[in-house]
Amino acid sequence: MKKYLHILLVFFLAGCSSTIETSFETRSKAITEEIQSLPNHPWAGEYYKDSTSDIGFRHVCLNIAPQSGYTLTWREHSGLRVSSCGKVQWENDHIELFIIFLIQEKPSQELDSKLYPIQWGERHYLIPPSQMVDFCNDVSAGRERHYGFSSTYLLKCGDEKKQVSGLPDVPEQFRSYLLSTPINATITAVEPPALLPSGSTYLNGAEHNFKRTVVTLDVGSDQRLLVGMELRAIMSDLCVFKISKVETGKAEAVIFQLDEKDPDPQIGWKLSTNPYYAQATSEDSPEK
Repeated sequence: MKKYLHILLVFFLAGCSSTIETSFETRSKAITEEIQSLPNHPWAGEYYKDSTSDIGFRHVCLNIAPQSGYTLTWREHSGLRVSSCGKVQWENDHIELFIIFLIQEKPSQELDSKLYPIQWGERHYLIPPSQMVDFCNDVSAGRERHYGFSSTYLLKCGDEKKQVSGLPDVPEQFRSYLLSTPINATITAVEPPALLPSGSTYLNGAEHNFKRTVVTLDVGSDQRLLVGMELRAIMSDLCVFKISKVETGKAEAVIFQLDEKDPDPQIGWKLSTNPYYAQATSEDSPEK
């Protein structure tokens, strides 16, 4: 099999629904039986993730086994949006998905055909390359160390109740994005914000426009900063700055905000790759 996503059949017609459901259920049953027969397999299992977007809640469930393949359902607040099943193949350090059936009630986000199995302590994740840097950012920020809550990444069912320590075992090309100690920075310059002409976004029934602001930071490559890393304002972790350019001793970062009502970044703002740790350290330090 080639490494690209190979779609054999795509069904949109109502007349095919019974055939699709039968095929999906048959494969799903075979996958479940194979998963049960492989309790110690490094990546076979049932995975899920939950997230929110500008159109509401999203729940994704992926069942996968080496011989029986996979089934995937993608539900949003309005109901079932995407359902697919197919075969899988192990390629060096990742899994390739090959679709046999794909049902889309309306155009949606493209499905990733490549997944990295990631182990973190006793937890098991399946992360596509497009989300690997984001995953590392959330680990470094302490946001993915939660216990008992669902993840925004595909996590094996039940693993959300397992504690973690240290850092996850990610592919070598992404290891530099995992930080054992946080990087702290201060904003030294702020460019005028620009409203994006890409249209409006509706959130909670209200219309919003995005704005983009570029800031300069007082840290750079000599402090291990990389393009794609995220820093958050210590005063509010909702203010997320993504590094867009890195030099020695300084860097540029971009923040996207919903509209002009959100406060513009200011010179002197303190940022950190782990604002929770930075804030706790600051509060514990004696005043000079």
